Amino acid sequence: MRTVVPVPFPRDMKLGNPEELGAWIKAARTQGRLSAEDAAMGLDVSRQTMLNIEKTPGNVAFETVFRAAKEMGLTLIVVPPESLASVRHALKAASQANEGCNG
Repeated sequence: MRTVVPVPFPRDMKLGNPEELGAWIKAARTQGRLSAEDAAMGLDVSRQTMLNIEKTPGNVAFETVFRAAKEMGLTLIVVPPESLASVRHALKAASQANEGCNG
């Protein structure tokens, strides 16, 4: 059995393209030490589809990519442009407070 090497989560929470969502999904999968094969089985997709979700999610049905994100424990939040700065600030403050509790 291969060792799953954790990939760090992307620094920016704002997604600019499908590939950035794929990077988040891959990071969540690897942080959980889940192989692509095991993740694919859990989603009832092929290993290749799982790899496509992580690398070129624009070529996979959105419903499948969304389900993969959810199964990997990610939460997608839609924020109107006028609220983006305040939401980012709140998330950053919450993340720093969480790091303080764990460190």
